Amino acid sequence: MELYKNVDILDLENIMREGILPIDVTGNNNWEESRRSNNATDVVYLFKENNIGDSFTTYGLVLLAVEVDAKHNEIDKYDIHKGEYEEYIVAEVPVSAIKAIYIPKIFKNKITKEYNIDLSEYDIKYVDVEFKVYSNEENRYVAADKQVQDIYVKTANISTSDFNYLRGITNNRMLDCQKKWRYMI
Repeated sequence: MELYKNVDILDLENIMREGILPIDVTGNNNWEESRRSNNATDVVYLFKENNIGDSFTTYGLVLLAVEVDAKHNEIDKYDIHKGEYEEYIVAEVPVSAIKAIYIPKIFKNKITKEYNIDLSEYDIKYVDVEFKVYSNEENRYVAADKQVQDIYVKTANISTSDFNYLRGITNNRMLDCQKKWRYMI
């Protein structure tokens, strides 16, 4: 079955060498205290989107499509994305099961220039994205226009380990966005 996983841009090279492994194997637990749902750490979590292209950048900017046999998992009642996707678990995802790598086209140059990551050996699909930013005027999240996307490209940090991950800065104010983006795939 085709499933998806968002991962951090800084983890992509290791994933493409070793596959997607659980926290217990990698020790890569970048969750702050009390910020992670009560999930097991000996399995890999994958999702089936409710709408084609849904991506959950809370977990990372890179969207991986994988083909695996997985077990359906009940999402924890405190998970911030409960109801937004179906969750599945597997022991691990081998590299051979990774079928596609999607990265927002708007960040292509930033990845190589500011993060000094060379992804040229991988078959990456750079895609357009739709995401929402908070509008104080409308008191709700609204679709980001081209101008706002340009601000993100210039000012947002794109690794989950970065301070103010996926927050842009405009007019000396933080520009926050929903961490659910739609990848145009």
